[in-house]
Amino acid sequence: MKRQQNLANNSVEISPFEIKKDIVEIVTHNNQVLQKKIERLDLENREIQAALYQSKKLEYLGQMATLMAHNINQPIAVLRMAASGALSDVNENLFNSETELKPLLEKLLAQTERLSDMMGNFRHFARGDRTVLSAVNLNDVIEAIYQLLFVAQYQLEQIDLQKEFSASPIAYANEWALQEMLISLLSNARAVVKDKAQKQVAIKTWQQDQQVGFCIEDSGDGIAAENLPKLFTPFLSSKEEGMGLGLYFCRQITHDLGGSIDYYPSPLGGAGFKITLPAQQE
Repeated sequence: MKRQQNLANNSVEISPFEIKKDIVEIVTHNNQVLQKKIERLDLENREIQAALYQSKKLEYLGQMATLMAHNINQPIAVLRMAASGALSDVNENLFNSETELKPLLEKLLAQTERLSDMMGNFRHFARGDRTVLSAVNLNDVIEAIYQLLFVAQYQLEQIDLQKEFSASPIAYANEWALQEMLISLLSNARAVVKDKAQKQVAIKTWQQDQQVGFCIEDSGDGIAAENLPKLFTPFLSSKEEGMGLGLYFCRQITHDLGGSIDYYPSPLGGAGFKITLPAQQE
């Protein structure tokens, strides 16, 4: 009995304040650990995003190089024929330098300037700052990227490109980012129609209230129903040579620009994509 009383007297009484303090310390410690885990995961996610972006940029540059190879052939062929024809005339004493030399040199110069413009646009695309937003005329961007990269292939493969441009769709966007998106969408459209009997691609620009945008449609097979829920996820591709990052980055680009990209069944029978962007404010 006496021993029990001594134990009772020696016991330490813990106040509610101390209990609350211990709980706060435990919760604070757990929050700090959790915050560090979140920061680490965020860093890993940003590193993955950077790696994906670098992979996609290299793919864009590869696509541009391939497409430019087709387009470069045309001015090179003109240069070769003009020089060869002039040399043949000189050898046969048929070349009249007084009347033919100036037009010949002008023709050669025009083709070299065309080649220079192609290479300049390629360098600008590779180095362009994707973070600066400004007024961008969608009609001009679409026409420029088509003439630079796609016109030769579309004509060679007899793809009918239908253009329907609105009066002046001025977006508040980034020109280089839009070019990346157009390369991806026009390449996809070409790939799905090039072996079809009906080879049609349509590109339309539009403007409505505070928004502008463009639509790209094709006469391919469209998107399978089972793929619709994961259409914009990375590494989904129907092409053997594709990385499956094109539509994923199209969505990322439009999101970064304050816009959106949506799929719809194309009136041509295949896939349709509607890109919505904020309009440039007065």
